Amino acid sequence: ARLLTDFNPARVMSTLCKVHGHELLKDGLFNGDPHAGNFLLLKDGRIGCIDYGQVKKLTTEERHWLCKVYLALRDDDADRLRALAQEIGMRTRYNLDYTRQKMLTFALDRDGRDVTDGLNFQQFLDKMFAADPWDEVVP
Repeated sequence: ARLLTDFNPARVMSTLCKVHGHELLKDGLFNGDPHAGNFLLLKDGRIGCIDYGQVKKLTTEERHWLCKVYLALRDDDADRLRALAQEIGMRTRYNLDYTRQKMLTFALDRDGRDVTDGLNFQQFLDKMFAADPWDEVVP
C-alpha cells in the first residue's frame, strides 16, 4: 500500500467545497449524498467523485434563493432568513426566528456543537420540533 505523503486535508476540503458550490450554484445539479465514501484520492493528487445515485436538479430561481440564504446565514440576518423562508413556503407553527435560523444553518451551513447545542442529529431535530413544529419544509 502506498502512503499519501503529500496529503493536504485543507486542499481536499477546499476543492470539494468548490466542486459542490459549482454543482449547486452554476450547474444546478448536485450529488445529494456527499460523504467521505464517495470521494477517492487519486495517486496524481486529483479527487474522484463517485456515486451520483442521488442527484437533485435546482431551477435558476432555487439557486438564486440558496445564494440569498447563504448570505443571510453568513450575516446572521434573522429578518432576511424569515423573509426567505416565507418566500420558499417554509412554515412552522409558531414562526420562531430561533428555530428557523438553527434549522437553516443545520441544513445548509454547518452542524457543529454551536448549532446543535451538543446534541446528536435526532436529539437536535426533536428539540427543534418540540420548540416550533414545522408544517411545511423546503421542497
